[in-house]
Amino acid sequence: NTPNEIFDIEQSDDGRLWLATVAGLVVYEITQNKASLVRKESNRPTPVHTLLIDHRRMLWYGDESGRVNRMASLVMEQQKTGEFPLR
Repeated sequence: NTPNEIFDIEQSDDGRLWLATVAGLVVYEITQNKASLVRKESNRPTPVHTLLIDHRRMLWYGDESGRVNRMASLVMEQQKTGEFPLR
């Protein structure tokens, strides 16, 4: 399933697009035309509503529960993503 509702978009310095979606946090690799759902330790996607990349290039995102989360790194680890096809 691809996320069909996008609430916010940010672009990191490396050109990747970060999408806040009803399915969770999604990263879109423009050069590979590939999108991946970023999974947390619980492996359960939580809708994400807001995104911000700060002056230190850290990605912050607000989820449906009202929590604000910070990505430890904008470098993606393959085991933390779930790919889905783009149509």
